[in-house]
Amino acid sequence: MNFFTRMSHGWKLAMTSIGFIRKHTLLVLFPVISAICMIVLLGSFAGVSMAIFGLDVNTALDSDSPARYIALFVIYLISYSIIVFFNMAMIFCIKKLFHDEKVTFVEGLKFGMSRFHQIFAWSAVSATVGVILRAIEDKNKFIASIVSGILGALWGIVTFFVLPILVYENLGVFEAVKKSGALIRKTWGERVGAGFAFELIGILMYFLVMVIPIALLFMVSPLLAMLVAFLGIIIVSSIISAASTVFKTAAYEFATEGENPVYTEDEMKNIFQAVDSVA
Repeated sequence: MNFFTRMSHGWKLAMTSIGFIRKHTLLVLFPVISAICMIVLLGSFAGVSMAIFGLDVNTALDSDSPARYIALFVIYLISYSIIVFFNMAMIFCIKKLFHDEKVTFVEGLKFGMSRFHQIFAWSAVSATVGVILRAIEDKNKFIASIVSGILGALWGIVTFFVLPILVYENLGVFEAVKKSGALIRKTWGERVGAGFAFELIGILMYFLVMVIPIALLFMVSPLLAMLVAFLGIIIVSSIISAASTVFKTAAYEFATEGENPVYTEDEMKNIFQAVDSVA
């Protein structure tokens, strides 16, 4: 299947995901609240850093001392814990909604809290990888930056299905990584096509919903335009995040169960390549 055919299939999958989000708007609450929590967290860290180091925060962070990487690990760990918590809660709700089961936002949060041990373990692994990649980048060498980028991309690809696996199968994190790597070999083509489609839809939404209206609003009140832009970024990015999570969950379910009630056979055809079966 050539690139443009994959893009066509990816676009269909992305639009179906968007349609699912429009029908179940509660799903958007998870990335919205996650984004708000991240903003508060990063703002708090910035405030503490400014209080300790004054305006010379960047100089303090540029040092290669072990304390810097410990601090980065803590920041990554807390950040990933927030993101993973809300994503797992959302996947739990998506799983229920796929099969016409009633579910509430609160039930999703309760599920996330019940899997805290998995959330913490996966966040710790992700934070460790993040610090390692950051250490490679800090070498300030062109090749090191390339290597870090490639490793980061590969890590993202291999672990694409980790969260659905943790929600559906309740495996350990390393078992989930292993199974995710096996599954991604079957879904690589559509993973790329759908990924480009989600990014394209996001760009179009930013342009139509934000750029034009905000440009007009800026002539009236620059401050109000900036506020609307800030809120718009959160909302649009949350919609795209929720829609891509719907696709990820559907792809996982189709890979493991052979069907998904939301996506049509035409949308799912050729999504899996004929490779070794998943153990």
